Amino acid sequence: MEYLIETWEINRISEQIIWVTVKAEDTNRALIRLFGKSNGNWSEIRRLNGFVGLNGVTADKKEGDDKTPTGAFALDIAFGVGTNPGTRMPYRQMKHDDVWVDDPASALYNTLQQLPAEGRWLSAEVMVRNDHLYDYGFVIGYNTEAPVPGAGSAIFLHISETHTAGCVGMGREDLLQLLVWLDPVKNPVIVITPE
Repeated sequence: MEYLIETWEINRISEQIIWVTVKAEDTNRALIRLFGKSNGNWSEIRRLNGFVGLNGVTADKKEGDDKTPTGAFALDIAFGVGTNPGTRMPYRQMKHDDVWVDDPASALYNTLQQLPAEGRWLSAEVMVRNDHLYDYGFVIGYNTEAPVPGAGSAIFLHISETHTAGCVGMGREDLLQLLVWLDPVKNPVIVITPE
């Protein structure tokens, strides 16, 4: 695995990788491996169990397909309902009026916005939830730069004990430790791929 990282372009820009692998494209259980680079050498820091979308992973993500997009992505903001848990990543404490727009017909598709909608979108993901899935997490930088309508939105790494609707999920304590480990100076990336 370390050799493969050495051959990737991300090797030149990143010193932290979250590597999410699934055994087949249609499975929703994932192995999450954390790699760090020190003195020019990569090493595996930790292995965690996790989850991807109900219908597995895909290189051709579509809105509502319950699949997690494959590829290598930057990490955008970290978020949570509480105060910063100790992450060095840019952090947003979510409020009850925060939503992530998932309406492909909206000019605000795949962006964080605040209620009320006032006709700006027809559907959006509520960021403060009763099921606590978004108590902490971070935005995966998929389709966030000049979003393509319908190509998928609201792709996060968040708390989950089962499959997701297209995100990456892991246990709460593992996620909190991951958030503390991440260092924006090291340009962390997440790689999602079938084995």
